[in-house]
Amino acid sequence: MSESTFDKIKRGLATPINLPPIDEKLIEIGIVPKYSQITLFLVSIIFILFYLLNFDFREEFFDFFIKRANPGVIFIFTAIILSIYNTFKNRIISQIEKYLILFGIIFTNLFIALFAGLYVLEEAQGWLAIFPSLNMINAFLLLFLCRAGLMNEKSIGDEQAKKEEIVIGIFFVTLILLISQYVFNHYWAITFSICLLYATSLVDLSDKLIIKILLRKGHQR
Repeated sequence: MSESTFDKIKRGLATPINLPPIDEKLIEIGIVPKYSQITLFLVSIIFILFYLLNFDFREEFFDFFIKRANPGVIFIFTAIILSIYNTFKNRIISQIEKYLILFGIIFTNLFIALFAGLYVLEEAQGWLAIFPSLNMINAFLLLFLCRAGLMNEKSIGDEQAKKEEIVIGIFFVTLILLISQYVFNHYWAITFSICLLYATSLVDLSDKLIIKILLRKGHQR
C-alpha cells in the first residue's frame, strides 16, 4: 500500500533535524552571522513600523503571505513576538525559540530581498541600488548557510539588550524610515533595506558613539 501525502508529511515532521556543529571561529570572523538581542528587537520594530506606516508594504506583504497562505508568515510573527518579549524579559531563550526566531529572520530577509531585487532590476539606479543589493546578497547567504547546516541556534545571541541601546536603536530606525519614506519618497524595499543595514551592521557602532558622547558631556559638567 502506497504511503499517503499526509503520512509523508507526518513522517517528515517526526524526523529529527541533525545539523552539524558550527565552528565558533566562523561566527567570530563574521562568515556565519550572529544576531544580538538588540538587532532582533530592532528588526521587529522596523517590521511593525512599516506595517503601520507604509501602505505598499502592507499590501504586498498581505498578497505574498496571507493570500497565498505562505507558512513563512507564522515564523515572521512568532519571531517578532519572541524578540520583543525577550528584550524586556531577562530569561534564557530556549533552543526551539532560537530556531523559530532564526527562521523568522530568514523569511523576512527573503521577502525584502525579493521585492528589492525586482525594484533594482526595473527602477533603481546609482547609489540607490546599493542597499537592496546588499540585502539580496545577505538574504541568499542566509539561505545558503541554513541549507548547508552552518546556522543553528548559536546564531541567536543571549545577551540582554541594554536600555540605552533600545532607546538609541528605536530613535535611529524611526529617523531613517521617516527621512527615507517621507523626505526622499523611496520605495519601501529600499527604505527597509537601509533600516536592516543599520539594525544588523551599524547598531553597535552608533550605540557606542552616542553613549561615548553622552558620557563625555556628563564629565564636562
